[in-house]
Amino acid sequence: MENHVYAERRRVLVERLQHSVALFAPVDVGNSPCGDVNTFFYFTGLRQLGLACCIMPDGTSILYVPRYRSERLRWEGDSIIPSLEVAQKLGFDSVVFLGEECTRFSVSLFDPAAIWSNLLGDLKDWFEKGLSVGWCKHPLGLRFELLLPELHAHVVSIDSEIAHLRRRKTKVEVGHLTRACDITALAHEAAIYSILDKSPNELTVRAAVEYLFTEHGAALAFPSVVASGVNATVLHHKPANIAIEKNDLVVVDVGAKFEGYCADISRTYPVSGKFSDRQRYLYEIVLSVQEAVAEAACPGMFLRNPEEPEKSLHHIACAIFKEHNLDAYFIHGIGHYLGLDVHDIGSYSEPLVEGDVITIEPGVYIPEENIGIRIEDDFWIVSGGAVCLSDSLPRSVEDVERLCAEIKTI
Repeated sequence: MENHVYAERRRVLVERLQHSVALFAPVDVGNSPCGDVNTFFYFTGLRQLGLACCIMPDGTSILYVPRYRSERLRWEGDSIIPSLEVAQKLGFDSVVFLGEECTRFSVSLFDPAAIWSNLLGDLKDWFEKGLSVGWCKHPLGLRFELLLPELHAHVVSIDSEIAHLRRRKTKVEVGHLTRACDITALAHEAAIYSILDKSPNELTVRAAVEYLFTEHGAALAFPSVVASGVNATVLHHKPANIAIEKNDLVVVDVGAKFEGYCADISRTYPVSGKFSDRQRYLYEIVLSVQEAVAEAACPGMFLRNPEEPEKSLHHIACAIFKEHNLDAYFIHGIGHYLGLDVHDIGSYSEPLVEGDVITIEPGVYIPEENIGIRIEDDFWIVSGGAVCLSDSLPRSVEDVERLCAEIKTI
């Protein structure tokens, strides 16, 4: 991503805020991030916890950095604090220490006020000048209100403005998402190779997927799902040291994260390389649902809207499953927003708009038959329709069986 993009995003945000300072500050809470790290990255290009960013109404940006002890730098290097040169390239107008030196190796939600003293002092000055502060709802806000009680009267939520900006993906963002999908498609091929092995195992399939992610410079978008037999009827089954049986189906639901952007692709593979008649019948129904929903997806439709089912992608899926008496076995939503988070910012009560990226993931789960089937792809909503970003990975019965046969010969 070009560095000027982050400065432009900050400029657009403050134009929407009207006389408010925007504040972002992800920190550690018991080794877990507090605050929206992905939103912080979206507006700054930085992912280090402990930093804070203030965007002033005039468009200038201040980056607050922790005053870490020298020992921290020796343990982790200077990458934990962006240099002045990096900050300037990202469009920051000034770099300021948060406050006093940290007594620990990270900035925590529960640190004393002295750690935040410079930022808290600046906030107080801005309040006295009649400015309010806007931030995403997170525990750090409550902590700041305890440290600076007058803050409560000056806080405004900027969640809706952030959602408005993050939902609409640019061509550059879609490029990163497409690359994440391409890497995920390669990982699926690695999964098939492992599934067709003489003694396949859920853990070895997961290992094959995640090795390929690492090899291609990607991270996990979410914990990998490799589920065989009856395990495939458990939506978020965690792969275990379980042998995959010859007549099983295996659901592989995995996603690479590339440049911060997440893919989420599911396929269902026959261990034998060929679907049985019953498996084929069910698979083709699931595929027909996905194709119908993808055809209907466009600006103005909803992911889910019980008030207007004719405009609801979820209800279109349910209606087709009901025609085949399978609606009771479709146990989740038809999809979700996708981006910097695998379940990205986006309102399910609002219609889809150009620039949204969503998943479409119908499935049937029949425990009494040891069958779970899910087909999931990632779609970019454009004028008049939807473009599949993960189209490189086969999905029809014939193409899946052909791919299995080709991989068997390797």
